[in-house]
Amino acid sequence: MNEQKHTFALYYPASFDRVGQLIVTDAPVVHRISRVLRLRVGESLQLFNDVCQVTAIVEEVDERRVRLRLGEATQLVALSPAITVLLAVLKHGALEDAISSLTQCGVQYIRLYTSDRVQRAWGGVKEHERMMRVMIAAAEQSKQLILPILHDPQFLLDVLDQPGARLWCEFGETSFIDVAHQAIKKGEPITLLVGPEADFSIREKELVKTKGFVAGRLTQSILRAEQAAFLAAGIIRSIT
Repeated sequence: MNEQKHTFALYYPASFDRVGQLIVTDAPVVHRISRVLRLRVGESLQLFNDVCQVTAIVEEVDERRVRLRLGEATQLVALSPAITVLLAVLKHGALEDAISSLTQCGVQYIRLYTSDRVQRAWGGVKEHERMMRVMIAAAEQSKQLILPILHDPQFLLDVLDQPGARLWCEFGETSFIDVAHQAIKKGEPITLLVGPEADFSIREKELVKTKGFVAGRLTQSILRAEQAAFLAAGIIRSIT
């Protein structure tokens, strides 16, 4: 058997819940295994889908198909507490960075919103598909294998009523770490609200307060929205 220093993770949406062989003929997947990952007979990879993961050993590989021997599949288990992130429709690159980072942090839900100062329109089905590819790439790289559920944008008012603790990444007297500790003690799901690139309007800030969001200061400096989202989710994960 070939020596292998790293086991790659590969998203494969089809079912593989039975121990035995799997014949892969889907051209893009075959290309990734044979040409991108350059796996050879005897080497292994980690397949995952939306439900489970499995270790697969390459038994045959060529340009048209790959034959894999599968081990026993195990269910994917979401991290706790469940995290929902309310995220504005950011500029294209910033939104991709945010969604990639949040996937690596194991958040369960990403709910996009529009507000008074959101600067661009959502790209519909094509952009949703693009963000799904971003999440898959982030999951494969980080091996945090559960993909978040990504909701298409709604108006800010329509996303604020969330269960559990509600935290707002906003300048204030209290540090985000302190409000995060208090939220985690309750053992409830946590919602993180991250403002848009041009900040909320005064009207929107008052609305957020009436919905019970507790402001927490992430740093002494002003962060980009995608940085704030990653840092807030990372803090939650680091203290649980």
